[in-house]
Amino acid sequence: MFYYDVVKENHIDGDLGNYESFGIAVFKITDGAKEKLCQIEDVFLNESKAIEFTQVCNDFQLSPVHIYDVVLDAIS
Repeated sequence: MFYYDVVKENHIDGDLGNYESFGIAVFKITDGAKEKLCQIEDVFLNESKAIEFTQVCNDFQLSPVHIYDVVLDAIS
């Protein structure tokens, strides 16, 4: 089973200054053990959109091999 979670991040950018964004972490759950497979940072600026995105990934059990393409589709 795969589990997608929202990761809250704080960033400092020379042009933008301080800002908050939300990344996506992907975990594999096997026999109750949770192993982080990957994390994509700075994906969403809106927390509710990040939560909605991870919920869809969890509901459909998106294979992690597709996460980068799905993120690109979501933000394009």
